[in-house]
Amino acid sequence: MDDTKVRQTVTFFIAVGGVVVTILNIWIVAKLAPIAEDLAVISTRVEAIESLDTVPRTEYIATVGSIDRRLSVIEGYILSQNQKD
Repeated sequence: MDDTKVRQTVTFFIAVGGVVVTILNIWIVAKLAPIAEDLAVISTRVEAIESLDTVPRTEYIATVGSIDRRLSVIEGYILSQNQKD
């Protein structure tokens, strides 16, 4: 084989390899696209749930204070009932 024929053969195989790799890439992207969309939906849902579950510190402290006051009232009522008996 002369040098020109070798170059043509190598060039042909490189071109065929490029086409095969391109087709393979398109196939992989087509298979992975639905997974990427599903991950985006899941991520959005998780962020929404996390934002709903997050209680601001001031609201938490206010709620605990309210519960503490209610328990104090109940405790006072029970103590006053025990003193009457």
